[in-house]
Amino acid sequence: MLFHLPRGKPGNEEWDLWTAPLTGGKPTLLRKDAGFAAYAPDGSIVLLDHPVEFAYDQIWVMDGDGCNARSLVNGETLALSWPSVSPDGTMGRLRKRRQDRDCRNRHCRCDGGGRAQ
Repeated sequence: MLFHLPRGKPGNEEWDLWTAPLTGGKPTLLRKDAGFAAYAPDGSIVLLDHPVEFAYDQIWVMDGDGCNARSLVNGETLALSWPSVSPDGTMGRLRKRRQDRDCRNRHCRCDGGGRAQ
């Protein structure tokens, strides 16, 4: 299970990404200053939208334990958000918004092969 917790003073807080076992147990910090995120169904990877410490308008992928973070999709002049992962863990879905606020679903390979379509 993924969840965000605020850190800092109200109105100026940063959001950190945490994970905890569904069966109970101690939460683990995956990444500070993280954007919205989604686990692959098997827990092997996490997709993140534009984490603060990385560049804006990107989708990043990292291992399920928070290691090996890398850029997956660069939105250039588009806003990218709300990533999700396909049931087999091979494809990511994200929302792509142009400056005219036209929102569309786009898909990308979670292994980094190919651009968002």
